[in-house]
Amino acid sequence: MKLVSRKFSDSFLFFSLIFLGLNICMPAFFKTLSIILFTLSIIYTYSSRTYSFDIKSLLVDIKKLLLISLFIVYAIGCIYSSDSIEARKDIMVKLPFILLPILFILTPKEHLTKKKLWYYGLSFIAGLLILEIILITHAILNGLNSSLPFIYSITYTKLSAN
Repeated sequence: MKLVSRKFSDSFLFFSLIFLGLNICMPAFFKTLSIILFTLSIIYTYSSRTYSFDIKSLLVDIKKLLLISLFIVYAIGCIYSSDSIEARKDIMVKLPFILLPILFILTPKEHLTKKKLWYYGLSFIAGLLILEIILITHAILNGLNSSLPFIYSITYTKLSAN
């Protein structure tokens, strides 16, 4: 039974990491969905006792904790911003920068091998390519439907996912 649980846990975690790589650059709904799925896979991994969590390994990852602390300092700086609405939007956009290091600290080390990291990187690149194809198609369709010159619709500043 433990072997079946471990296989399911491993495949669920691997799938959620691939899904996260594909969607981390997409609009907010897909990004949130993939982070929630990744969080659920980590919770399932540790709740099924497939892997054990060692608190000492958390304290050893000073580099990852430093990255998280930089975001916390940034968030505190946004609190004292003169434009609080824009600061809240900026924090929401940059929220994966604090969540992802925390989740990767909690990810079992067996899932962070060179081969699997290569797959995660390829899924991130595929997600970027999918996003660019969607945005360029959207810009071309807008360019064909408007009376403005075609080049105006596909400039860099007009290609935005948000």
